[in-house]
Amino acid sequence: MAIDYDTVPHYVVLLSEHEQYTLNRSREVIGAPSARLVAFAKRAAKPHPVDDRLWRSFAESVGLSPVERERFCCYQVATGSESEEELQRLIDM
Repeated sequence: MAIDYDTVPHYVVLLSEHEQYTLNRSREVIGAPSARLVAFAKRAAKPHPVDDRLWRSFAESVGLSPVERERFCCYQVATGSESEEELQRLIDM
């Protein structure tokens, strides 16, 4: 089965308990992360801020202030080197 790469979670952004986002490789919101995906992100990735120009569109769309963009709240859960099986597991989470 072919993978729809626009549906693969690449980033998990945790701003608060009620404001959480899953983003694809283009940094487009594809939904809210499941508890399982949040746990995986926290276990497998180091948090980083969303304060560079690559994140501008996302930050503006959710109304993040410059200070909020500096918080270490984003986890990259896919790097681009995953197998199709690994990508499918991320989608299933």
